[in-house]
Amino acid sequence: MEVRSHSGFDVVAFNQKEVAAYNYVFRFYYPSLCQFTGRLIGRDFAEDLVEELFLRLWSSEKTFNNEEHLKAFLYHSIKNASLDFLKTTKRAVDRNTLFTEEHSFNEADYLAGIIRSEVLIELYQAIAELPTEKGRIIKMTYLDGKSNQETAAELGISIQTVKNQKLRGLALLKNKLPDGIYAFIFLYPFVK
Repeated sequence: MEVRSHSGFDVVAFNQKEVAAYNYVFRFYYPSLCQFTGRLIGRDFAEDLVEELFLRLWSSEKTFNNEEHLKAFLYHSIKNASLDFLKTTKRAVDRNTLFTEEHSFNEADYLAGIIRSEVLIELYQAIAELPTEKGRIIKMTYLDGKSNQETAAELGISIQTVKNQKLRGLALLKNKLPDGIYAFIFLYPFVK
């Protein structure tokens, strides 16, 4: 393979961070570095890595003896950056795969979760619109899963009052909610 060289490279100007010298090196080496690393990681990612390499080079205090020294540095650096990119990408893919396997997240579960959330929102809104005591008793007995006795003890009222308020609250909910959502209140303790 023929070694590319060009007479426009000025190592002293490059080491002194002269913009013209830096731009010249960038324009000369950018395409070949992109092609070199593009074979490893793909052209789109390669361009980003090469640009990052030149940004790091501009920020660094590194100096070079000659063009061959600079060229070796550029190719060695982009090779390492590409390998790091591949390792990082593989770890990310492995993490995503593991997460998906552990949570067995499929579309049916996703849609069921959305529907459940929407039903609960509507149910909670309807309960919030009930008179205070009826709403509190419905929430405690159906959504929180407490017994009539526990609810009566916590509220300091009789069990019969809990039963009466619960029946009146359910009657109001039945008129406010569609049948499917109204029935959900009775199933809620089993699908939590």
